[in-house]
Amino acid sequence: MLDYGASEMPLEKMCFEDLKSYLAKNPDCRRLRASMEGYLDAYNPIASGTPAGIFINRVEELEFECVPTSLMEEVLKFLNVSA
Repeated sequence: MLDYGASEMPLEKMCFEDLKSYLAKNPDCRRLRASMEGYLDAYNPIASGTPAGIFINRVEELEFECVPTSLMEEVLKFLNVSA
């Protein structure tokens, strides 16, 4: 990280720079990012903000913990009946 000095950089920016550096250099964080690469590349914030988007796995060929489609169908049925 570049050393700007405490008086030249706001505390919030300094904290984010430190966090960014930690996430980039920490071996566990690097392994986690590498294992989730397909999911991070497929992430769509607009689609992921819907009820279905929260529960559905978008990367079909990769295994990842998520809610089974049958459960999502039950949630949607409940929401449609309750509305």
